[in-house]
Amino acid sequence: MSTSACSWSVTQIRQKGAMVSCSRWSQASVAVVGLVVQGSDGCADQGVGGCVASIDRTAYPRFKRVVSGRELAESFTPSDVEVEWARSRTTTDLHVLVLLVWLKSYQRLGYFPKLADVPEVVVVHVSSAAGMGSGVVAVEHDSPRTAKWHRQLIREYFGVVYEPARVRAVAEAAIRAAAQTKDNPADLINVALEELVRSSCEPPGYTTLDAMTATIRTEVNTGFYPAVAARISPLERARLAWLLLADPVTRRSEFDRLKDPAKKASLGKFRQRLEHLAALDGLGASEQWLGGIPSGKIGHFAGEARVTDVALTPRELSEQLNLTTGSVTVMLDRLEKLDLHVRAPHPVDMRKVVIRATDEGARRCFDLVGPLISDSERELASKYDLGQLRLVIDFLHTNTAVQQRHVDRLRDRPTPSSGRRRTGAR
Repeated sequence: MSTSACSWSVTQIRQKGAMVSCSRWSQASVAVVGLVVQGSDGCADQGVGGCVASIDRTAYPRFKRVVSGRELAESFTPSDVEVEWARSRTTTDLHVLVLLVWLKSYQRLGYFPKLADVPEVVVVHVSSAAGMGSGVVAVEHDSPRTAKWHRQLIREYFGVVYEPARVRAVAEAAIRAAAQTKDNPADLINVALEELVRSSCEPPGYTTLDAMTATIRTEVNTGFYPAVAARISPLERARLAWLLLADPVTRRSEFDRLKDPAKKASLGKFRQRLEHLAALDGLGASEQWLGGIPSGKIGHFAGEARVTDVALTPRELSEQLNLTTGSVTVMLDRLEKLDLHVRAPHPVDMRKVVIRATDEGARRCFDLVGPLISDSERELASKYDLGQLRLVIDFLHTNTAVQQRHVDRLRDRPTPSSGRRRTGAR
């Protein structure tokens, strides 16, 4: 076991695509290894857990892409009383229209959307129904003070008392309770919305709710790591760490083989599968290690081993290389023309892409780093025992963290000549 081999294989565990076997034991074993890798490097929820929930997958109220004529008539037609109320509270036609658009939007959605997000057809309909013509009008507040005043007027009209501290407390309590068993961010947001409606609370903005969900979900998931780690003996930890060592010849680790899917059904393959499951049983008492953790969470940790290590996004790659995203984009364009990598949809967040090495790119990469791994394995493993290697690895991690901290410090310093930051390397 060598320092280089260990460092390289842990990196691979996060960056290589992996398929998890559908068997219960495979999922538990992968989950445990995922926990060990995450906990040993101080990382938490960087894959599945770090994704941003798409609003389309939640029950968060929003305007439909196409607002039908029936919905306009039933939900966005101001009554004579509402029009008279708006005119009595404002002095200009534009403010009357803005107030009415927000009034009907709040009545429909339960919160105040950005005026820019209100469909044009809704604005035109409200304007026409209020007797102000049917021409296209750009509705906007002339100042934040006016927007605040309009929100206060509408809440008073509906008899709503806005208590941001209570709203946040209700949402946080609901998310934290649900996160003990659920893991999908969209599900957690939906639970919070249900509780907010039940408590007659005005929901906060979606970005606020999404950020709250991500923070609480990470805290809850991270809380499981010490509990599992405390149940694994030093010998069992060493056995799990051995799974991450990559063979310099085959370029595969035992962890890769652990995740091999079952092959085509036959008697011989069935026997191999039984042997595979027996080998998984031999890793340790994973059911005891994961005792008390909900099955949904175990599935999440197993999913992290499958998804978070699939590939890096361009932004993540730029952070690893200490380059700006612009520089990385230029580099990736050149490498893509050489057929060394491809851009593929992110497995969780469809708004993002990930970088996958082609077979040729992987081959050339391993041709470069393979000799280093082989020499490290041969020359270092014979000189140091496991405890010494752990000490060396800890030293290297600490030294790297110190250096990175000072790289960030120097990077943020303005240049003496222009007083501005450099735009090339970060």
